Amino acid sequence: RVGTGEYADSLALDHITGISKILVPFFAHNKKAVLELKTKTNNIANLLDMASQGNTVVSWSMSPHEITYKYEHGTSTLANKLKAAVKCAKANYKIGFHFDPIIYYSGWERGYQELIESIYDAMGAFPIEWISLGNLRLTHDLKTMMKIRFPQSELVAEEMVRSTDGRFRYPKKLRIHMYQTIWNSILEKRESQKLYLCMENPDVWDKAKLPKTSQLLFSSSSSF
Repeated sequence: RVGTGEYADSLALDHITGISKILVPFFAHNKKAVLELKTKTNNIANLLDMASQGNTVVSWSMSPHEITYKYEHGTSTLANKLKAAVKCAKANYKIGFHFDPIIYYSGWERGYQELIESIYDAMGAFPIEWISLGNLRLTHDLKTMMKIRFPQSELVAEEMVRSTDGRFRYPKKLRIHMYQTIWNSILEKRESQKLYLCMENPDVWDKAKLPKTSQLLFSSSSSF
């Protein structure tokens, strides 16, 4: 899997750069690798004019409405993301979703449950290639910059601990509880759904005791 969108949105500027017009045809004819385009937008016009041969995954970073409204300024709404996902699925693209970063807030259980229901209601019978789960994690420099730019933000006010990789995370017990809650909600909607944890080590997988019915994929590991 060749993933894009880790440090910058894969499609936000695609109407200007046209990079998808280079990448999608290339991977359509190279079956030994799969391209992933990760975005928070509905900027998919270029994709609909190309034949991906089913070898490109278009994935969306998803958050509950409360989080999108409060922190993800300038991104597409949940409804527009889901409309774009359905259009891409109809155009023979594979579809993925990333619950990353998962953010703790009052009412998060309800928020993520509603998010999950919205996704499956919109996608209907279309398959979802994978869903990843990853909790909020901040480097020291990022946390410092957030405090300077957004001093009233609840994101930097929550209790976080520094892991051995230098990133600040929610306490492990809370992360595991959030993973279990969201994971189980997803499997209630589609028992065969492929899921994986992002930036968590095997210890968290084991302690979360994640359901055996899920099809585990891969995990970007980190040390704690």
